[in-house]
Amino acid sequence: MREVVLFTAPNCHLCDLAEEILRPLLERQNIKMTKRDVSSDISLKKQYGLRIPVILVHGGIERDWPFTKFQIEKLLNHL
Repeated sequence: MREVVLFTAPNCHLCDLAEEILRPLLERQNIKMTKRDVSSDISLKKQYGLRIPVILVHGGIERDWPFTKFQIEKLLNHL
């Protein structure tokens, strides 16, 4: 199964918006989403803390916020 990782943090309204954009697109294409809380891991916090929300897709491709539905659809088509 294909998978997308969404790097988030608690009380992040942009992360909530990103998930609202992602969820229907991923469900339509039967892609699993895993959310990773960067605040619980020091190395993730250093790497993503100022950039969240960040999407990571297979092959190591990352997309930082801001992004649109159409940008994500294009990215998912390469999975």
